[in-house]
Amino acid sequence: MWNSVLALVAFLSVCIPGDAWRVTLHADPNFKGHAAEVTSEGCSNIPGDINDLSSSISVHGNCVRVYEHGLCQGEMRELFPGSAGHHDLNILNFDNTLSSIGPCPKGFKVDGLLSLVHSGAI
Repeated sequence: MWNSVLALVAFLSVCIPGDAWRVTLHADPNFKGHAAEVTSEGCSNIPGDINDLSSSISVHGNCVRVYEHGLCQGEMRELFPGSAGHHDLNILNFDNTLSSIGPCPKGFKVDGLLSLVHSGAI
């Protein structure tokens, strides 16, 4: 069984880019209002219709850095599962401020697969 699990982990690590991320930006606190999904593998500028207009963010299990300016420049906040402020970016003094998003540094990984392995679910 462990050989199968290790093969699956190896396959996923090759097929899924390490810097790929996905977020959903919401115009209002508590994940309400206009929403836009942004997916990338590196630094990405926020689309014009929600640039500097986001008040909450869903990180979908990813660790991302949000930036005040385009090209991942300016003030930055790091958001990951369990971190504060997702539901209301005002808590982080970042309400209506996001202009770009990038991945957290290599090494930070939310590892649901290994959690399933250790729990015996796989």
